[in-house]
Amino acid sequence: MAYRTEEFARDEEDREHGNEFALPLTRLNPYGDYPKQVGPLTVERSLETLSIRRENAGGLGVEVYIFFAIAMLAITLIGFLGMMQGGQSAQATGTVEAARTFAPTNNHFALFWIIGIVCLLVGVPLYIKKAYGAALVFMFDKKTDYLYENKTTVAPLHRVECVAIRETRDPDERFLYLLEVLHTDGHELLLYNGYEERHVLTLASEIAGFLNCRTKYTGIKA
Repeated sequence: MAYRTEEFARDEEDREHGNEFALPLTRLNPYGDYPKQVGPLTVERSLETLSIRRENAGGLGVEVYIFFAIAMLAITLIGFLGMMQGGQSAQATGTVEAARTFAPTNNHFALFWIIGIVCLLVGVPLYIKKAYGAALVFMFDKKTDYLYENKTTVAPLHRVECVAIRETRDPDERFLYLLEVLHTDGHELLLYNGYEERHVLTLASEIAGFLNCRTKYTGIKA
């Protein structure tokens, strides 16, 4: 083409003079465009690893936290009222001195009740945070030659036969696409399922390109 823009001509001149800084970033670093977002998944790649991460999409609404706070407050009030009533009854009958009514050595119910409340107040929020904040991560590591699922070894990479895309239908008769890794021993590992075919195809291309294996499209699965 006879007509060339000034920018194109300048880029060609830089390449002719060996100016490496004029090269695109992706040519200097082939993994410069990672991490990639493919639907709900995050794909990260380096020379020896490929990871597919899916954040937990679940969560608790504000109403659940409000309900939990009200329930814990009610339990706390019931416990305190029970302790006070028991202490007043003990003082009225003269069975326990007033100063020792709430002593842990004398009131075992109060002691264990307080310990239980503290454990609930601390343990339940921590469990919710861990359960709903966890992510599902599949790691293909060429250095160790293993496929990991959340740091748990699944199978050696050299035994991966192919990446399979299966097409099926959900109960509403909508097309659902499954992405699986097939091993030579017949084991099948489901990596992802979704309604967007392009997401499944992109993920299959990433995995097959990293492992240098073939992609198998099986069609509708009964």
